[in-house]
Order: sequence, then C-alpha cells, then structure tokens
Amino acid sequence: TPTQLGDVLIGDYKALDAARQSTINEAYQKLRDTAGGDLLIDTNQFLSTADAALKKGLKSEFLPTEIERQINSFRGENGAIPMTFEQFEALRTNLAAATRKAERAGDGNAAQALSIVRQSLEDMPLVGETANLKQLADVARGAARERFQLLDRDPAYKAAVNDAVAPDDFVKKFVIGGKRDNTSFMVQHLGENSPGHQAMQVATLDYLKNQALGQTNQFAQASFNKALRGLEDRLPDLLPGDVAPTLKQLGSVAKLIKVAPEGSAISRSGTTPSLLSQATEGAANVAEQVVNAKTQVPVATIFRGKLKSLRGKQEVKKSLEPGAGTRLEDIGKE
Repeated sequence: TPTQLGDVLIGDYKALDAARQSTINEAYQKLRDTAGGDLLIDTNQFLSTADAALKKGLKSEFLPTEIERQINSFRGENGAIPMTFEQFEALRTNLAAATRKAERAGDGNAAQALSIVRQSLEDMPLVGETANLKQLADVARGAARERFQLLDRDPAYKAAVNDAVAPDDFVKKFVIGGKRDNTSFMVQHLGENSPGHQAMQVATLDYLKNQALGQTNQFAQASFNKALRGLEDRLPDLLPGDVAPTLKQLGSVAKLIKVAPEGSAISRSGTTPSLLSQATEGAANVAEQVVNAKTQVPVATIFRGKLKSLRGKQEVKKSLEPGAGTRLEDIGKE
C-alpha cells in the first residue's frame, strides 16, 4: 500500500541519517578526547555569526522563544560567556528537537531560523584552537555541514528525519507529485536499487495501475495515458530500463483499441493480425518481470490482470480479427 511504501522510504532515510549522525558524533568525541575533555567554544564568534545570519535572512523574530533564551544566556555584560562542550552538545540537541517540532507544525520561518543558528553552532569556533585541534574540528564541522546541505538538497530526506510528512502521504508528495530534480536526487541519495528506490518503482507502477483501473476494474486508457504523461519527465528515475517505453506502447495500444470505431481499418496494408495482442502481452511481461526482479511487494501481476480484461472486451476482439491489424510504426506515432 502507499502507506507501507512510505514507511520503507522513511525508514531508509532514517537509517542513512542515523549512520551520518553517528559519524558526526564520533568526530566530535575524538576532538574532545584529544583536547583532554576540556574544550571551550568561542561563544562570542558563534553569537556574532548567528546574529548576522539571522538579520541577513530577516529571520531573527522567528526564532522560538525557548531557544532564544538559551542563546541569550551566553551574552554577558562584559562579553560573551564561553560555552563548554557539554553545553554545546545540549544546545545541538535542543536545536534539533525544536527544528523537528517546527517542521511538523509547518512553520517554515521558525525552521529556517533554527537552521541558521544550528549551522552557526556547528561551525564550532574553539577558544585557543591549536593546529592539531583545528584539523579534528574541521572533520567534525565538515561532516555536520554535509548533513545540513543534504537536508536542504533533498526535501524528502528532511521530511523523513523530522517526521514532517506521514507515511500515508509520503509517496504522493515526493514520488508521484515530486519535482523532477528532487526525484532524481532521491534515487541518487537512497542509492540505485536500494529498498527505498525499489519502493519508488513499485509506487509508480501501483499509481499507474490505480489510474488505469479505478474502481471499475476496466482499463481506462484516457486516465492511464494522462497519468503517464504527468510522470513523463521523471519516468527514467522512477522506472528501470525499457519499462517506460513499454508502458507508453501499452498506452498507445489501449488508445487505438478504445478510440477506433468498431469495424474501422487502421493501416490495413502489410498488417500482422496478432500485433496488438503481442504488444499488450509484451507490456504485461515486462511490467511483471520488473516487479518480480526488483521487489518483494506482491504487485507483479498488476498489468497482467487488466490486459486480460482489456482483451476480453468485445471491441478488442473485433480489433484483433484477421485484416484489422495495425503497423507497429503507427503504434509508435500514437
């Protein structure tokens, strides 16, 4: 179901993020151990950087009150109060929790304000930073910065780790309704043929099946072709190999069968009477093989059933009678 497929995608993203967070934490811990456990953050530089970035983005007033209070607690009368490593870690955790809350609430301004502060904090300027500590700090800072960049680059990743979109709606929003570049990056980020990528493939086939069959269990070529056109710029990322061209051929065949008046002759010269049957059978075989080979989700016969139903209809029978075939090149033009 779309919900189960959404769970797969969210689970994949969370697993990637957990590994990424573990790498970041290990880098920070190594830095702290090398410093002998005594590591101070240059709070003055952190505050200056955060304040300037918030002002530049006109986001200062959108910072949640509790986070603003915590930041202001480091502003002393005679200058900024140095932040211990424990306080640094606690503030990182609090910022992450506040960001998830803002994302779930759909408060984009608060989420952006928090992201600005956390990025300033993750840059982690150190008091008395030595060359050795700087090298280790750069590794930790770089790992944290890379994660932030990926969160901004992949909206589905951000939604998954912040629990901002429910599994029920995840496929609809990021796969079926996603933008081409975002969908392409999802595949790159999750990894080709990963469980998440396979879930995207199955979700696409399932969506096309539902658009074709609806509640009637009769093949609706107009609805199927409209759905196919809506996905056209993303099909190379959503479906493997030659599946997309085959589905387009299936749509063309279905259109010829449904639209041609009974008894009409479509390109009769040089015809092969069984061509329509072969084309639809081929489409069914390809769709079946793709799902069987790539996934464990039991939707491998989604096209097989509807093609049998299609061939069973009276107008299809008449279209396949000897002398009422069609040339393959005409199917391609349709």
